[in-house]
Amino acid sequence: MAKHPFLVYSALRLVVLLAVGGVLYLLGARGLILILLAFLLSAVASYVLLSSQRDAVGSHMGGFFGRMNERIEESKRSEDEFIDHEAALVREEQRQVAQREAANEPVEDSPADPRNNSAG
Repeated sequence: MAKHPFLVYSALRLVVLLAVGGVLYLLGARGLILILLAFLLSAVASYVLLSSQRDAVGSHMGGFFGRMNERIEESKRSEDEFIDHEAALVREEQRQVAQREAANEPVEDSPADPRNNSAG
């Protein structure tokens, strides 16, 4: 059964925090001092004791974000290809219009063409 590295690491951090807090309580620490020292000392202990679990979390998250970046890049490539294709179509249409104008052929006006002034 594969466990998610983040959950394992978090559970171990909690165990270390509770263990350090318990030892500090037995040594006489109480109140805010107990809480502050427990968090501080457990952070140091976790940094030393849980390095392999922390590395596993980093690798897992790196893989996750790496796959996400790959999907984003693929989407950008697809969008760029679409835009390039549309631009090529527009250039080809402009080239054809220019050829017809050069040959003095009538050019079909589109309704959005500003040269199509049938109102005036």
